[in-house]
Amino acid sequence: MGQLGFGVAGPLASPVVSSAHTESLIEQALGGGIRFFDTGPSYGSGRAEQRLGRVIARTQRKNMFVSTKAGLTEQGKRDFSPTNISNSLHRSLERLQTDHVDCFFLHGIASMELNQELMSALADLRSQGLFLKLGIAGQGRILDIVIADRRSFDMVMLAMGPNQLANNLDRAVAARKAGLQVIGIEMLAHTRSPWKLSISPADLWHMARYLRRGGQVQKAQSTMTVLKQALEFEQIDMVLSSTTKKEHLQEWLDCLDERKDTP
Repeated sequence: MGQLGFGVAGPLASPVVSSAHTESLIEQALGGGIRFFDTGPSYGSGRAEQRLGRVIARTQRKNMFVSTKAGLTEQGKRDFSPTNISNSLHRSLERLQTDHVDCFFLHGIASMELNQELMSALADLRSQGLFLKLGIAGQGRILDIVIADRRSFDMVMLAMGPNQLANNLDRAVAARKAGLQVIGIEMLAHTRSPWKLSISPADLWHMARYLRRGGQVQKAQSTMTVLKQALEFEQIDMVLSSTTKKEHLQEWLDCLDERKDTP
């Protein structure tokens, strides 16, 4: 999978960023050595999966580790019923133009929704080869339940930015001890300044989301400094992030090259 993954979500799945630009970024990431690509049906009402799928269709699938999610529908509604999870996966595979995903994440599931009926349905989907690994993308008690289980799940995706370390650092350590792979998200999010003069649709998208979430202005930090620190973070297996800017992505790729050249 590598140490750095690329998320196809947010503005990359919205009309403010063209499909051609999103696909170009995916291809740039792939050409630079990134192998892990994450998406989900709720990102852009399926648009993210469609854009990633067009790249998958014209590249060598074996060079890509592809993950998607279920539980939040294309309309953003919660539905963790076995029928919806199965139907969601099939729709995702169609949009992604592939016969399987390498990891299938339950997206924000609550503990009461993780029942035996759902687990049986997931085991059946896995036995059909529709996904290879099962993951949880969430927060709170559900992570503790999955980590304690040790058997049914293979990966956890959890927020590991500065504001979340108090809640999730011990969980990341426990997950790795339990043999789960840990994907750290939001590790670079705090480097983005939400307030700047810009006519970029992507920048305006991030500013609007920041306001919706009641964000506060934070001290700007160097993305590259934080990325290097994140890649050295021993409690995680991978940093998952995203960008709409080719120059930023190239800096990430250069950073990966530097790490490969370091004895």
